[in-house]
Amino acid sequence: MVKCLAIINEPPMHPRSWSGAARFLFGELRDNGTLVDALDVRMSKLEDRLFRLRNFRMPMDAWKEAYHVDPRFFRRQTEIVRDKIAAFGDGFDAVLQCGAYYRVSDTTDRPCFTYQDGTIVTRIAAGNIGLPATSPEMRACVSWENDLYRDLRGFFTFSGWLADKVMKDFGVPHSKIVVAGCGLNFDPLPAVVTQRNLAPRFLIVGRDFKRKGGYILLDAFRIVRKQLRDAQLVIIGPELRDLPDGVECLGFLGRERHEDVERLENEYQRASIYVLPSLYEPFGISLLEAMAHGLPCIGIRDFAMPEIIAERETGLLVERGDANSLAKAMIELASSPDMGTAFGLAGRKRLEQQFTWKAVARRMADAMTTMSR
Repeated sequence: MVKCLAIINEPPMHPRSWSGAARFLFGELRDNGTLVDALDVRMSKLEDRLFRLRNFRMPMDAWKEAYHVDPRFFRRQTEIVRDKIAAFGDGFDAVLQCGAYYRVSDTTDRPCFTYQDGTIVTRIAAGNIGLPATSPEMRACVSWENDLYRDLRGFFTFSGWLADKVMKDFGVPHSKIVVAGCGLNFDPLPAVVTQRNLAPRFLIVGRDFKRKGGYILLDAFRIVRKQLRDAQLVIIGPELRDLPDGVECLGFLGRERHEDVERLENEYQRASIYVLPSLYEPFGISLLEAMAHGLPCIGIRDFAMPEIIAERETGLLVERGDANSLAKAMIELASSPDMGTAFGLAGRKRLEQQFTWKAVARRMADAMTTMSR
């Protein structure tokens, strides 16, 4: 079996790193004998601030975008990777990088792999960018990823949707791509509540409210509320004010504080339907969390969501950006509690069978062993 060194620009085992996925993935890779170590390749806070200042512009969305797609930032990250790998020494056969912020293949002669849920081109196609798609900054970032993917030994994707996009957008051959999948970012699995509130209680979790389709959800909820006067909507993640009747915003609940974890768990248990109408969502890990709690899910018929939600088996799918069809789906599920319960139980079973980090780690280990020969 291949011995792998992992690269990530966050604390590898922190509960929030990579939306919580890093520590579960690395833990399973270590348990199956693949992972030697995971290296944190963040630059210093001072250097990071300097890169932010170098990209200053207004409006704020453009500033954030320019910082995140700056090839100078990527090249500096790659230098740090080179130094960290050199300091680590020998004892590994391959390198797995999380994301596209560095070109590990420039730093070692060992086979290099990446694991991703999306690419810059999928973000551009969804309109989830703060700069014009034709701007020099965006073109430079596309070029960076193109060069990165060309030199990799293998590309692990969260979904079949991304696998197809990587082949189409970057010309990566099918033989280099493995749909590794994704797992649930907490353990152990929670108990499933089969007797939910009589009043429909919708839930959405996500800090980037606009990208998660939050404002479309609010429009849809206004329609729902006219027909179902006791309907409730709970929002976890952003800080919002002046919300419509029936809407409650709890702000951010992190994984580091025990009381926040308990509150989040409680809200999943109290909810009756989970809703995620994202405008851009390459995977949708919060859907797995909802399925773990036996919640029926409403998502969109785009990105990887049709691979997660089995339509009319574990939930409903609607068109992206369509508040009316979203409201219709919300009313249908809320008006049919028996259907919602059946969807929720089927979703929990689907999660247990298809979305585990143990299975992801095994697919990666097998593929890296085969592709490193």
